[in-house]
Amino acid sequence: MKIAFIGIGNPLKGDDGAGPEIISKIKKSPNPQSTIPAYRSGRQNPKLLLWDCGTVPENYLGKIIKESPDVLIFVDAGIFNAPPGTIKLLNLNNIDTNSISTHSLSLDYIINWIKTEIKTQVFVIGIQAKSTNFGDPISREVKESIKLLSSNKIGAEITLKGLVQGVGMRPYLHKLSNKFSLKGRAKNFPGGVKLWVEGNLIDVLLFFDTLDGKDSPALANILEKELFFKTPKSFKEFKIETSDEIGTDFVLIPPDIAICDECLKELQSTKDRRHNYPFINCINCGPRFTIIKNIPYDRKNTTMQKFTMCPNCANEYNNIKNRRYHAQPNACYVCGPDVEISKKSGNKALTETINLLTKGEIIALKGIGGFHLVCDATNESAVNKLRKLKSRPFKPFAVMCSSIDKIKQFAEVSKSEEELLTSNKAPIVLLKKKSSSKIAKSIAPDNNYIGVMLAYTPLHYLIADKFLCIVATSGNTTDEPLIKDNAEAKNKLSKFTKNFLLHNRPIEVRCDDSVVKFISNKPVLFRRARGYAPLPVKLLSTSPSILAVGAELKNAFCITRENFAFLSQHIGDLKNYENYEVFKSTIEHFKKLFKITPDIIAYDLHPEYLSTKYALELSGKDLTKIGIQHHWAHIASCMAENNIDSQVIGVAFDGTGYGTDGNIWGGEFLLCTYTNFERIMHFKYTGLPGGDIASVETGRMAMSYLFDMYGTSRREKSQKLISKWKNSDLIYKMLENNFNCPLSSSVGRIFDAVAAITDVCQLNTCEGESAMKLEKLAEEYMNRRDIACYVPEPYTYKIVTQSASGGSSLPADRHGLRNKSNSSFQLETSNHKQVNATADSAKGGDACDTIDISPTITEIMSEVNKSTPAEISAKFHSTIAHIVKDGCINIRNKYAISRVALSGGVFQNKVLTESAVKLLKEEGFEVYTHSIVPPNDGGISLGQAAIAQALYLSKAG
Repeated sequence: MKIAFIGIGNPLKGDDGAGPEIISKIKKSPNPQSTIPAYRSGRQNPKLLLWDCGTVPENYLGKIIKESPDVLIFVDAGIFNAPPGTIKLLNLNNIDTNSISTHSLSLDYIINWIKTEIKTQVFVIGIQAKSTNFGDPISREVKESIKLLSSNKIGAEITLKGLVQGVGMRPYLHKLSNKFSLKGRAKNFPGGVKLWVEGNLIDVLLFFDTLDGKDSPALANILEKELFFKTPKSFKEFKIETSDEIGTDFVLIPPDIAICDECLKELQSTKDRRHNYPFINCINCGPRFTIIKNIPYDRKNTTMQKFTMCPNCANEYNNIKNRRYHAQPNACYVCGPDVEISKKSGNKALTETINLLTKGEIIALKGIGGFHLVCDATNESAVNKLRKLKSRPFKPFAVMCSSIDKIKQFAEVSKSEEELLTSNKAPIVLLKKKSSSKIAKSIAPDNNYIGVMLAYTPLHYLIADKFLCIVATSGNTTDEPLIKDNAEAKNKLSKFTKNFLLHNRPIEVRCDDSVVKFISNKPVLFRRARGYAPLPVKLLSTSPSILAVGAELKNAFCITRENFAFLSQHIGDLKNYENYEVFKSTIEHFKKLFKITPDIIAYDLHPEYLSTKYALELSGKDLTKIGIQHHWAHIASCMAENNIDSQVIGVAFDGTGYGTDGNIWGGEFLLCTYTNFERIMHFKYTGLPGGDIASVETGRMAMSYLFDMYGTSRREKSQKLISKWKNSDLIYKMLENNFNCPLSSSVGRIFDAVAAITDVCQLNTCEGESAMKLEKLAEEYMNRRDIACYVPEPYTYKIVTQSASGGSSLPADRHGLRNKSNSSFQLETSNHKQVNATADSAKGGDACDTIDISPTITEIMSEVNKSTPAEISAKFHSTIAHIVKDGCINIRNKYAISRVALSGGVFQNKVLTESAVKLLKEEGFEVYTHSIVPPNDGGISLGQAAIAQALYLSKAG
């Protein structure tokens, strides 16, 4: 091993001479070579290079390249707001702000240059200076630091923050300390892990550098690490100490982790004492988020507190070399949770459950974050029975298998999909169904995809392993929260089954299964929950804590601390009172876990959203409230997860969102930053006859578009279509009289209209049903072509520009755009009780350019009896994709912006999204889509938080 010490500084300027003085001290020591850990280098004749480079370290670049040391250590005086003499390992990404020495080339430039020329580990040690005046001597404090750094033994105080509790970090530190012959201590504290190590300086540096290396725990994620050098305490060994309970710091909470391979082998082994034990776990797997009551993550702060470990489990728990060392849910048959069904427990309960499922029965099964309703997925009768009981005629059921080989019997699985299925997140992945399989057709009727997950708990595995696969759908009644408690399950799920497989480990926080679909070859979350929540998204800036309450549908809130944005698990639709109560209680739980009292509240502008009302009713001294337009938040969420900090063209397509003009938006082209947005273009407003019911009865939207096209005088043009729809005469009169017909620009409602006209879907029995059916047909039609990523010719549409003299129709690639300011938000104090949804500069949609799809509807009507619904759907999808492309081209022509962010629930549509991305990239656009958070309203709170942070910071100056 070859080590190079380089001292930087000017000996004539007091403490700035510390670097050269350390080099001098080491040279004068009896055995300078003792600094090098030769016993691990695997090389003969370890070599120590000691260079005093003064104030021109670049003069030594030639020597550095020639010698190519394994480790390169710069020592310099620094300023990092600490007491004089403090010794800190400086962050290589922030050298310039820490270094006070004068160099003709900056040290960060030199380090980057070295790294491009040779492979070496580079460290920079800074000593806090007291005085750097010309002619001053080195201060007493810095002299002590020089003495310490030039000695053969040194101590180091290290702090680790990130996902470092409950993931095996402390056993890993113990093992790593032995590898580097270090002694010391480690313990959890409310903000992460603190440790003290001492030994040879090089050993300490290499130990620190290895902490987040390839051999670190699989679940760990060190986001921040800091090292201060100290006088050693002469410890004799490395030990784990009791956790600190008090503090204002916070720690990242790990999500629930799927069963690991080692636990699965033990579960299957007849020789293992946990053979078939339904709650087997270790430090690498098992429940986390759903059992944590408080931090630090110790057993007494979890729902496992009531289970006292038997001697065998206690020995594992306390043995730092054991895989179950400090695994908080650790248990076995003797001391842990147990299952029960029909007064049978243990293995008898599992046998009874399997027998009941084999007979076609439905089981309510308590899992890790709530209940599932389970039945044999190959039993058509059982699946149909469950579908009728849940009043769920179309919405697909998720299924669960015990192995990837079983999944491949009925679904196509790509390499990327397999990697995600078998990952420790183990989400539901939407896979393409094979044409023939033993799976009941009623699991995913009229759908090309089926939602599949691998059994992620030992309990699920023991049951699923006896079948090809089982249905495992959320255990709740329609639109209500996932049920987590035994008594509540018996009360509310008895309408579905009389069979309950229960266990006695309490669930602290309910958490549903996550749902993912691969779009444009990357995973897109449709529902973010188990395996992902509550892991944070890093924001670009730090601000006071923000609570962003999200929207009303698919609610997930976001709470921030420092530059971390913690998104909650999927809560559900807040229109339901029970979901609203879960929403409120989960916010309180997050505030406790992350030790946050929000200073800023961000909310949607819709005055009737319960999340908005909740935000406005909050009170507190100096509490700032910021109302944020729905589609701006959609685009900001896409920007935040992609770390974009510049203006983008935002394309926000969804079903509904409250606009600044009081109308319902949902087909928007915006120019966005985090502090401002401008609405450039939108789909032409169309009435929603009857309001919300128009999103259920698709014929209402079809009649609305036909009325806009033909009015009353030419109704005969569409009479044949109109007459087949329910209450058509009444609805037409509503349109004629403009009665209860709020205006909407929603792309989601356009899908409804097309589905009704083509007779693909007349009634949405679940959200987005018509769009899913149209997507299925379009995908089948387009996949029959030999051309990769085939995009059919679109239908005709118009982009209408607005000018002072009135609107005029221009080709999509030639119209001009008005440059205007349209930032819509409120910055309110805590006594504000109402939402004023109209900003001064947002006067309505008439000032924007509009997209008129009347020609598209006309052409679709003419093809209904000539073409198949599949061909019409494919061309319709192509039309929307071309509108995205042409709209972005026109905006780029005016504003010279080539970055496009796509967001909103409509971009869950694989056909549309992939077509739009393809067309945009062909035109040279940088295209950003979602992956970390859902494109639907489940991700909107991240955008609210990012906007609120930016607005607050801009106002604060």
